[in-house]
Amino acid sequence: MELAVKKAFIDKNDKGKIYKVGETLHTDELNRVNDLVARGICVIKSLESKQAEKVTFQDNEYDLNVVKNALESINAPVAKNAGVKSVTKAIEALSDESVTALKEALEK
Repeated sequence: MELAVKKAFIDKNDKGKIYKVGETLHTDELNRVNDLVARGICVIKSLESKQAEKVTFQDNEYDLNVVKNALESINAPVAKNAGVKSVTKAIEALSDESVTALKEALEK
């Protein structure tokens, strides 16, 4: 997520980094986002993540959109706006036959 800084503050993870008013902070840590917004230090600028979200399937990581497309190709589609959690639940609900089909679709 992208956050716009409303009040200057020192980064909790890097004490040498000082965020100034107007700067942009990128983070996917939901608890941190909630804390900064609740305290009025930042406002949410964008929910889009700069990093590609990954889904773990059979000890391998795949891009979220790649897995969504593979699920659709095996007739087990998920919502277009589904996140990692929803896609993971959809994978867990697959039959053994569908899991094999998904594996083959991802290996293409």
